[in-house]
Amino acid sequence: MDYNEVMAAAEAACSAGSKAVAFFATDYTAVAGMANIKDTYGVYTANMHMKWDEEESKLDMCKACDNIAYAKGAAEFFAEQLDGKTGKVAIAQASMNAENEAQASAAFAERFAELQAEGKATGVTLL
Repeated sequence: MDYNEVMAAAEAACSAGSKAVAFFATDYTAVAGMANIKDTYGVYTANMHMKWDEEESKLDMCKACDNIAYAKGAAEFFAEQLDGKTGKVAIAQASMNAENEAQASAAFAERFAELQAEGKATGVTLL
């Protein structure tokens, strides 16, 4: 995604009278650009998919999954499916939003360790 193109399109839409702009901001540079659009044009700004603190980012709305809750749920599913088996499981992260993905990976690893402490999936090594 080219944020220069995204911001240019948002500015064109706002100049043409749009009252709101929805983004898919995956890093702080994009979030800062959204804040600039909001300040410059006085429009409602929303972000989808990636979670950003609304107060810190100055977003009007941010809708995203709860990355910690889904990661813990995934760890529980893995532990259930892998219980009694041996092997290795790796956590892979994309690079779209390092902060959100790091939180999800940490939550997965923490929950998986808790489940292993309870005796589940003890033959599995989390990489």
